[in-house]
Amino acid sequence: MLRKDEVNYFFDTKTVQPNVGSLSKCFEQVINWYAFFYSQFPTQSAQSRIVFPYNPYGEINFWSKTMGGGWPLEPDNEGWVENQFWDFCSGRENTYQVIHNAFISISESGDLEDIIQDIFYGNNRE
Repeated sequence: MLRKDEVNYFFDTKTVQPNVGSLSKCFEQVINWYAFFYSQFPTQSAQSRIVFPYNPYGEINFWSKTMGGGWPLEPDNEGWVENQFWDFCSGRENTYQVIHNAFISISESGDLEDIIQDIFYGNNRE
């Protein structure tokens, strides 16, 4: 949940390769969030989104490659993909690329491996 500009937002991240059954459950979840929220706060504003944190198809439209076009979720409304979510959270453009590049950089540097080793094994690595 996130509150921004007097709107309460509800998000749930999901696998980027959903099946029809999981999409139906996602839609039910969105409806249930609205029902619960407005039963408690009828004068406030809310938006509910199912988030697919990245697009595994690159430049190809996520929804065109998703079974049933994402139905019953409405693309760009109940369902957000990649930068729709990350840019909303950060207030900047192309946030996903920044996050992705950071992970690549950390992976290539090997720094993360050293940090994890220190966390689990301390300075006494065998």
